[in-house]
Amino acid sequence: MFETLEKLVPRFEEMEQALPNNNSEDKQKDLGQVIINAISSPDPIRSMNGSLDATRKGSSVPKMMNCVALSLGVTRNVAEEILASMVV
Repeated sequence: MFETLEKLVPRFEEMEQALPNNNSEDKQKDLGQVIINAISSPDPIRSMNGSLDATRKGSSVPKMMNCVALSLGVTRNVAEEILASMVV
C-alpha cells in the first residue's frame, strides 16, 4: 500500500495546491476521500489522475473566465455569454 501511496504523491501535492484554501479541515476531508477512492479502485493512479483533472478544471475555468471578463471590461456573466456565442 505504501508503494501505491508514494506513486500518488505528485498528484496529491498538485491537487492540494489546486484546491481552494477556504477551510483547511474541509480540504483535508476532500483530499482524504480522493485518496480512499484511489486506493480502493482497480487503478489508483488512473483514479487519482481523474480527480486531479477535475480539480484542475474546477479551479482553472473560473480563473480563465475572470481573465476574459477583465480583458473585455465586462462582468463574468457577460464574458461567459460572449465566449458561448463564439463557440462553433
